[in-house]
Amino acid sequence: MRPANRFKLRTRLRDVAAAAAFASIGLSGSVPAAIVVMFCLSFVLSMVGKRILQPFFKSSAVALLFLGGGLFFMVFRGGLDLIVAACSFATLVSCHRMLSEQTARTDLQVHLSSLLMMAGGAAIANDIWFGVCLLVFAATASFALALTVIEGPVENTEDVPLRPVARALGFSVTLAFVGALVFFVFFPRLSWNIATRRSPEGLGGATGMSDRVRLGGGGDIKTSARVVARVRLSPDPQSDRLDAYWVGRLFDTYRDGEWLGHGKASPPSSRVRLAPFSLGVVRQFVTLLPSYESRTLIALEPAVWFQNAMASSTTTSNRAAMVRVEDEEVHIADNGNAFTYEAFSTDGAPLPIDDAIDLRPYRAVPANIDPRVAALAAQIIGDEKDPRKAAARLTRHLQRNFAYTLELPGDVVDPLAHFLFERKEGHCEHFASALTLMLRTQGFAARVAAGFFGGERVADQYVLRAGDAHAWSQVFVPGTGWQTFDATPESGRGGQSPSLLSWVTRAYEEVDNWWRTRVMDYSLIDQVSMVRTWVRPPRQTAAASAGGPRAPPARALGVAAVLGVLTYALFFVITRRADKRTHPASSFLDDLEKRVEKAKLAQRMGEPLEDIVKRLRVSQHPLAQPFERATLRYLEARFGGKPLASNERSEQLRQLDAALTAGTSSPTAPNSKQR
Repeated sequence: MRPANRFKLRTRLRDVAAAAAFASIGLSGSVPAAIVVMFCLSFVLSMVGKRILQPFFKSSAVALLFLGGGLFFMVFRGGLDLIVAACSFATLVSCHRMLSEQTARTDLQVHLSSLLMMAGGAAIANDIWFGVCLLVFAATASFALALTVIEGPVENTEDVPLRPVARALGFSVTLAFVGALVFFVFFPRLSWNIATRRSPEGLGGATGMSDRVRLGGGGDIKTSARVVARVRLSPDPQSDRLDAYWVGRLFDTYRDGEWLGHGKASPPSSRVRLAPFSLGVVRQFVTLLPSYESRTLIALEPAVWFQNAMASSTTTSNRAAMVRVEDEEVHIADNGNAFTYEAFSTDGAPLPIDDAIDLRPYRAVPANIDPRVAALAAQIIGDEKDPRKAAARLTRHLQRNFAYTLELPGDVVDPLAHFLFERKEGHCEHFASALTLMLRTQGFAARVAAGFFGGERVADQYVLRAGDAHAWSQVFVPGTGWQTFDATPESGRGGQSPSLLSWVTRAYEEVDNWWRTRVMDYSLIDQVSMVRTWVRPPRQTAAASAGGPRAPPARALGVAAVLGVLTYALFFVITRRADKRTHPASSFLDDLEKRVEKAKLAQRMGEPLEDIVKRLRVSQHPLAQPFERATLRYLEARFGGKPLASNERSEQLRQLDAALTAGTSSPTAPNSKQR
């Protein structure tokens, strides 16, 4: 590789490493927009070789100092997080050095500031994108630094063969990665999540919970594989998929094709109690991801208790208060892009009933409702007075005679009547609205619930996707309370068949979940569990428990044998490589240097053997001729591919010894080491 190409490759690798480091903080959305624009512009200019700050080094350095002072003044005023400010300043330093004079020292400064950005990214970001940025940074920065080291002893005009250099660098970088992986897996550690800040995670658009349910809206959300919540359950049912309703909001008023709530909000509190509960509860540890884009809490139906809420942003994570909107929802009172909390729900036992509950809002029917709705409900229900049986009859009728679809027409004047008497197709909002309003026309109390249905098991937790969004009905049963009835056909309750984009999103979420469970949450507990699975012996058999000597378990013997073979192979490879690294002619050079020292010649650090020969020849030293012959044979053996025979080597040394014995030493002859 020519020097110019070598310099260009090293510089571009350095710039790509800096870009990966900046991406680790830039993708979090925490960095000010001006810093993002400045780095992107600097990166493009550096890649095309424009060093616009080279003539203005001192003045630009002063400007950089003032910009850094401005950033930290914003921190002092509370307008910017300290870590974000530090990352932004490291970005500015990288930009300044990328656009200045290109030297080895400049490259090292860019790498150092990039490393600071990566450290900041570890604190700001915690998603899979940080892992990708870390991988790109480590690879490109390692190659760039290795090229810098190689160029040290190489002349600026000397070509370097690319293929063997790249092969050696690739092996070294791979070995470094393997070593880092082994260190990460086995070195005792705390969970990375203890030190990191939460950041927006994932890919694609956001899907939140609306404050209303509107008929006639698009149903494309049902094909979205976007994860909006992660939940751990105690006790864990160990199911691949849950058939569970996760209630978030309740609606009592239907007006102009949409459902609304009008509950009264309570003061903020650290705990919200919806009803008393006994020991028969399901505990839920819920994380609402930024893609949820709502502060409404969800829980398994029926929920009775919420506590320990945390609101997280890209830079902070703090305890949050909760607000209960009576008979409507529970939501976080503080702002954030992700929330965690604990919820408790009964495991099927009925909740105590409040005798003072006002059911009039849940029996209200809009004045402009199509009269055919009441007529159809009366025809199906007949003279049934039991709300459970009436709801069951209507549910069966809707499921048998109406189809589920996501392909909906445009806006219509009366979406409910259009669904019941014309199209006879719709999604969950249509089925829930039809069941609720038909019950109300017959005097039964009913309401619409919105949330999610399902829950897919991933590792040790359950994920709720945007496609799991669902709406259903709740009917009030005297003496029992609110009971769930779902008129939507079973095929339409959970997420629908994903499109190609949704499949990619689902695959991304699975990789992201692996990153979080295997890297972000990897801790000392996981290390201990892993070691136990390796060394725990099988259960003791009855014969072994009877006493007497027992042989080691076969599993332990197998592991010991494999470790022994690997240890020997590693020792063999290392020793062979060490032997190959020492050239056979190097020991001959050691013998020559010993003769020079024995002759008590003056030493000059760093002088090659050829120069020693020249000065010995000029001074007509007795060692001049035999030392010149020996030096020539060393250079031929070391660099010319003409190895020394054993008898030739001993003859060369014998002649040197004879000359030393017969002659006198010269006052000037340096010592050197050339291998």
